[in-house]
Amino acid sequence: MRALPNVLSSLRIVLSFLLLTTSSPEAFSALYVLCGISDVADGYIARKFEIETNLGGKTG
Repeated sequence: MRALPNVLSSLRIVLSFLLLTTSSPEAFSALYVLCGISDVADGYIARKFEIETNLGGKTG
């Protein structure tokens, strides 16, 4: 469970690269929504279960 937010962040990185390669508007929209969902879910899970890792704790 502790690694789940980082797994979701990694998934979002992969999905964002796929956004650059898709030519279908429908596929782009679906990937974009999945990126957004994974972003919200990763933050929610990390806060709800008080999970903070060095990777996830870094702020810009």
